[in-house]
Amino acid sequence: MPSGSDSPPGSSLVELIIGVLVTVAAHRMDRQLTEYTDLVGNPQPQADATHVCGPYLNHIPPIPSGPNKGSNTISDIPAAGVGWVCRQIDAHIRGNTGPTVIDSEGVVYMDY
Repeated sequence: MPSGSDSPPGSSLVELIIGVLVTVAAHRMDRQLTEYTDLVGNPQPQADATHVCGPYLNHIPPIPSGPNKGSNTISDIPAAGVGWVCRQIDAHIRGNTGPTVIDSEGVVYMDY
């Protein structure tokens, strides 16, 4: 490690791996919401005998507020640049706005 570096050894590799995972997860989730899927979630653009579910959205809308404002990326990993976070276990989708972005009633947006 170069002298004066604040990064622990291997941290850029970890960041790269996380970035790749976010990108892959985002692409798959986007397709699962905007294309037809079979019963286990495998997406494809056209319906057929096995791809009978969806599409649920025409497109992923951009997140309207917070540090990722304008991002229409969806992932199961909350990270910089991700607009929406989807829990795969129950398909709960929430805005990736962080805990400090609140509405006029004092409700945290990511708690909607």
